[in-house]
Amino acid sequence: KLVAQIEQDVIEEALKITHGNQVTAAKLLGLHRTTLRNKQRPPG
Repeated sequence: KLVAQIEQDVIEEALKITHGNQVTAAKLLGLHRTTLRNKQRPPG
């Protein structure tokens, strides 16, 4: 759970930096866009 929370925090910060641009955030994190989307918290 701790690793998952850290992943979410890092993803959220990358999305803030890139103003919500998932492609750029994925590149910033060294991930493929689909990997980033799969790791994002489901809405709700």
